[in-house]
Amino acid sequence: MKDNKKGRKKKGNKNNRDYRYNSETRRHELKPHVRQQRSAEHQGAKSQEQDSGEREAKQMKVEDAVRKGIPIKRIPTGPCCGSPDEMAVKNEGMLNELMQRPKWAFSPLSTSPDVVVIEHWFRKKHNRHLAHFFEYLKLRGIRYTKG
Repeated sequence: MKDNKKGRKKKGNKNNRDYRYNSETRRHELKPHVRQQRSAEHQGAKSQEQDSGEREAKQMKVEDAVRKGIPIKRIPTGPCCGSPDEMAVKNEGMLNELMQRPKWAFSPLSTSPDVVVIEHWFRKKHNRHLAHFFEYLKLRGIRYTKG
């Protein structure tokens, strides 16, 4: 009686036709199209799992979220800075933070990079303060663009 099993034995639910032998590495490897297909299936399942978790969190009541220990994001309302002194301090701090890792753009009038790019991470972080920060930049004569 002849043994019909060919190829190497693999753990789990794996099919021999999905593999090929690589003579350079002397190992059995997944065929590229199979690897791509499995990766796509995995990413699809992962995104569906995340979407269902987000939907559940949106539909959940506040009491349930507190009981389960899910953090609740509170959106601050009201004025961003209470007094002009606080506004001046905040503007200086924001300018220092922006200049610690600046990104420059070329001016359309000159060929030198003298325009500061306000990147997405900075706008997202300081969204409440951008109105008075842009005025502050104009008063200081600093040219900027949104990146």
